[in-house]
Order: sequence, then C-alpha cells, then structure tokens
Amino acid sequence: YIKKPGRLRWDYLDPAVEEIYVNENEVMMYVPEHKQVLVGKLTQMAASQAPLQLLQGVAKLEEQFALEPTAGGKRGEGGVPLITLLPKDTEPDSVRTVARIVLEVQPKTFFIKTLSIHEISGNVSTFEFNNLKPNTGLKNALFDFEAPAGVEVVKAPALSPP
Repeated sequence: YIKKPGRLRWDYLDPAVEEIYVNENEVMMYVPEHKQVLVGKLTQMAASQAPLQLLQGVAKLEEQFALEPTAGGKRGEGGVPLITLLPKDTEPDSVRTVARIVLEVQPKTFFIKTLSIHEISGNVSTFEFNNLKPNTGLKNALFDFEAPAGVEVVKAPALSPP
C-alpha cells in the first residue's frame, strides 16, 4: 500500500510474515515470529528514499537521476523500453547504496510494472506490481503501527557516512 505523502506499508507472507511501515522518514520492520520491531530513519540513507519517491510519483527524475539506455536495448511488455535510472549524488553527506534502478512500465497505463533496485554491494531486489488501484482513499490508520504487548522495540543504529 502506498499513500502520498511518504506513507508505505508492505506485507510479506512468504517465506515468513513481515510487515514494513514507512511514515515520512520513520521506518518500522515488524517480524511477528521474532516478537520484535526494528525502528529506524529513512533519512539515514538518502538513496533509500528514491524507490519510495518513484512509487509515489513525487520523485523529481531530472534532479535525482540520470537516465541511461538499458543494457542491450532490452524491452518490456508491449515492446516498451526498460528505463534505467542512475542516482545523482544530491546529498554530499549521504551513504549511497543504490547503483541503479531499472523500471518496466505497463504499456497502456504507464504504471510501474517492475522495479529492480541494484545496490552497490551487488544485491538486486526486484518488485512486481499487479492489480494496481490508484486513488482508493486508503485510511491513514492502515499505515500506523503499534507494537503488540510482548514485542521488543529495537532502535536501529545510527548510520554515518564514511
């Protein structure tokens, strides 16, 4: 679920139940099996905001990214070219983790169909989006998390640039 401005809720069901909540710059990752919620700040890594801003449609592409042809001229559904975004270093004190983001859009709606985040470390996370329903009036409460009784709240360590 995504709601402007700056709200996201991600529910994983497999391989284990996990809930991720983003409210502006606060991130909470709840793993019921571990009886623990990790709380941190999205602003600790400015590059980590880029995928959320893209999904919300608030990213300023020209300011935040350089566009590059996708290797090999790869195309997605309906022959629409894939889009490769290279993050610009807009925050001098930030820790850059994202090397590039590759997008595939749906040919009829131009909604994001696939988003692949390629990290500097070599990790790649790919997200596929189906059955998108824009502007459904999601309630703010859907994005609020309150730790259940017996759940340990752990503060993420502060990150600082090298």
